[in-house]
Amino acid sequence: MRKFFLLICTLLITSYLYGCSENDTAMPSNAATYTDNNEVNTDDISQIPEQTADTELDSNNSMTLGQSNALKKAKQYIESSAFSYQGLVEQLEFEGYEHADAVYGAENCGADWQEQANKKAKQYLDSSAFSYNGLIEQLEFEGFSTEAAKKAVDGCGADWFNQAAKKAKQYLSSSAFSRDGLIEQLEFEGFSYEQAVYGVESVGY
Repeated sequence: MRKFFLLICTLLITSYLYGCSENDTAMPSNAATYTDNNEVNTDDISQIPEQTADTELDSNNSMTLGQSNALKKAKQYIESSAFSYQGLVEQLEFEGYEHADAVYGAENCGADWQEQANKKAKQYLDSSAFSYNGLIEQLEFEGFSTEAAKKAVDGCGADWFNQAAKKAKQYLSSSAFSRDGLIEQLEFEGFSYEQAVYGVESVGY
């Protein structure tokens, strides 16, 4: 009887231990499945290509730092003085901007180059004296087209006889001329003979 009781106990203990072993083995499998599902749910990989594309698009549509600064500087120059397109590009390059950035600034600053030529012609007349042809040549030297230069000079409202008188006075303030020599010098500057004579006579010759 005692042996039978021990046998029953042994069978019950063995059965209990076997059942625990099966449960322990199943748990890691369930945990792994849960972990895999959790990783899939939390990683929204479908959004990655779209975000990358948006970033590239924004980058392609934006200015570089050099372009942005060149554009700002170009606008500052246009607001304070007058430049031709070529003159503005050269000025920006003189400031240290790369050629491509200087070109970008000049092309996108919103300048009206004819208006710039008009302003430049008046600035020159405010500071010195020019003949009609001399002022056109000066504007061309500044980088304006011949057409823009002529339009600017035609519209500047200058009295070329008075310009000849101012030029004659400027020459005599810095050097000595005979009457004929001063007339020839004014003609060399682009004044007509009549304008040169008027200028010379205005200073007492």
